[in-house]
Amino acid sequence: YHEERRAGLAPREAALRTVATSGRALLLMALVLTCGFAALLLSAFAPSRVLGLLMAVTVGAGVVADLVLLPALLVLGDREA
Repeated sequence: YHEERRAGLAPREAALRTVATSGRALLLMALVLTCGFAALLLSAFAPSRVLGLLMAVTVGAGVVADLVLLPALLVLGDREA
């Protein structure tokens, strides 16, 4: 985001370009982590199943925050907007 702003883009366009370029990597990382933690759901040990579910949900919520909430906050918080 900051590189795009330094390049002269407006806050909204900088946020959109940042999500467009980094979003794919974030989604792939979240998918891999969610699948890894979801594998714990197959465990016979109940605490492991709960941990797997909680971690999968946490990673999912984190990627939504990264791709939706963070760009919006960056644009709203940009003093030069």
